[in-house]
Amino acid sequence: MKSSSSQFVTGAWAPSSFHLEKMLSLTKVNKAVLALLGQGFSEYYFVMRDFNNASEVKATEQLLESADKTGLKIIIILFPPSESGNYGAYSNANYDWKGWIVYFNSLKKIHPSSFLGFVMDDFNAVDGVRRLYVMNNMYFMASSNLSAALYDKRKDVQFYPVMYLETGGFETLKSNYDKFVSGIILANASPISSSSSYYNLTQLDHYIKALSKMFENKPLKYILYPAKTQNDTLSNRLVSDTLSTASRLFNEIIIYVMTDNPVIQNFLRNQPHHSLN
Repeated sequence: MKSSSSQFVTGAWAPSSFHLEKMLSLTKVNKAVLALLGQGFSEYYFVMRDFNNASEVKATEQLLESADKTGLKIIIILFPPSESGNYGAYSNANYDWKGWIVYFNSLKKIHPSSFLGFVMDDFNAVDGVRRLYVMNNMYFMASSNLSAALYDKRKDVQFYPVMYLETGGFETLKSNYDKFVSGIILANASPISSSSSYYNLTQLDHYIKALSKMFENKPLKYILYPAKTQNDTLSNRLVSDTLSTASRLFNEIIIYVMTDNPVIQNFLRNQPHHSLN
């Protein structure tokens, strides 16, 4: 539940107009980081597939080096089998959890101010692509010994699982991972491309109170999918209503991809911490 004494934070999740990790020159990254901060974002989330991939490692290092000079915090996104494996858009993902933890620990040692930690996307999602059986990502995390690797995680490397409110599994998360998680990123199961996804927000207050009690007031973040509907006027109103509700309940909102949405930009300009007039 939102603390009145905490500063409001806005994160950018793989924004369509700011792929900082894909920019080739450090000069361009520096300018883009400052632009993102100027818009009111203070955290940047981006995907890594393999810590053994030289080009990915180089790009990550360049981004962290740039962010070291600013207040931008960098969070790496890892994808589970429901979006990876042999079927998803992020095939050939590296599931060497111990290797990831060693890599994250090294990043924190070198970049203590800019590297915040990592996110496991779709932590409680169900993978219906594999036709032999329906696999829950939480089952995969257990069978692949994620918790064993997390014992070696530095305490200052933050870990946030993305949990869909409608899917459940919070009791399992509590019993198996509570000692490792720094907080939880909450999402609605269906993207906000129609009004039905927004109506789920009426249940948020109840969810937040229960989850805050269960996880002893660990930070709860909310990820917003500002996708367009066929009616742009309806879409903008729904995004605005969602922002209003979520900003009342959470200390952080994470904007998925469409960070340049005009309603999002207007919301950021009106936040007290915004650096531009």
